[in-house]
Amino acid sequence: SPQDVSWDLRELYLTWQLKNGEIRIGKQINSWSSVDGNSPVDNLNAYDYYYLFETGAEQKIGVFSTAGDFYLNSWKYGFSISPIHNINRLPINDPEFPVDITASPTASQVIEVNQPIEIGGYLTKSFNKGDVTFSYFDGYDRIFSPTGFNVWQDENFIFEPIVDTVYSYRKTQVIGMGTVLFFGDLTIRGDIAYFNTQSPNSNIVGHEYSGTSMSEIQKDFYTEIRETRSFKVDAEYYQTNFQFEYELPWDLQIAGQYVKYDTLVYIDSLGHVEIDVDDLHIDFNPADYFFPGLGSHIAILTKNVLLLDVTKTLYDNRIELSVKTIMDQVHSGKMIEIGVGYDINESLKSYLAVNKVFGDDSQDEKYTFNHMEDFSHIRLELKYFY
Repeated sequence: SPQDVSWDLRELYLTWQLKNGEIRIGKQINSWSSVDGNSPVDNLNAYDYYYLFETGAEQKIGVFSTAGDFYLNSWKYGFSISPIHNINRLPINDPEFPVDITASPTASQVIEVNQPIEIGGYLTKSFNKGDVTFSYFDGYDRIFSPTGFNVWQDENFIFEPIVDTVYSYRKTQVIGMGTVLFFGDLTIRGDIAYFNTQSPNSNIVGHEYSGTSMSEIQKDFYTEIRETRSFKVDAEYYQTNFQFEYELPWDLQIAGQYVKYDTLVYIDSLGHVEIDVDDLHIDFNPADYFFPGLGSHIAILTKNVLLLDVTKTLYDNRIELSVKTIMDQVHSGKMIEIGVGYDINESLKSYLAVNKVFGDDSQDEKYTFNHMEDFSHIRLELKYFY
């Protein structure tokens, strides 16, 4: 349960230092991206959505794996192997979280991955003005997706039929490329990835009815399956993140990211679905519910987003003034935050921020930024380092 408080070790691993690299075994956080967060190629670790608006390793969940990095002149290459399927930590049914998750399935509605293994590798070539990286990852989605549904009915047709959606984790392969380029005070970073994803070959007919909307007594009556539909999705999509950083006069720094994704190919075994069973009418397109299960986690907000961050430091970097924005490029939703950070001493840091979210009146309440408007707030943070 995401609401439970539990102790956890973020990282605990052993390192074997070699002449030209290292090998690590244990629970660890890795980064294969060229950009600073929101990368489509950085898929080794799952993400904690409670830290959706943070940056860096704070967003990630440690994964048990064997990984290595090796160096040869201007080349760098590495690998990662994990025997565990890692999923994102989603704030399901949490009214305090600003982003609404479309589905809140029970554990019985989700088909787990049996005997998973996730592997990946990368190759980086460095130049005088930067570097370029190619990577490959083969694993499973970090977020569940609908894989089909059963229409259940009681044996004597007394109760109304019930739709029970079944979810699973798609198998996905990722081919990525990233680069970092330096031009004086200007730094350009970029990641782009191609995804090929397929639904598992699972038999949902035998999947037990979860009874999420019924009482324990009522769901005992639902023993007959009237209709079964399995999506069997095969899709291709891409994601990209273009980032720039520039140092302005008067100790001003500006950084920005342009994140975008889109579906290239989508095929399923159903197409348009229309079912009439007694008092139950089903009419929808599975394609409308397709969503990337790997890649940039900020894709949960919109398909096309611009992030800007302007900062200024004062008093030997002890005070930092910042303005941060997240702007939807599809609709007019946006989030603006103005903050001031103060380093009280080497171990204690403070941050005061005013955050305001603006929705889009032309969209309904399902639009993410409309739902986030109540998240507007004033907050004070204290961080202690030891």
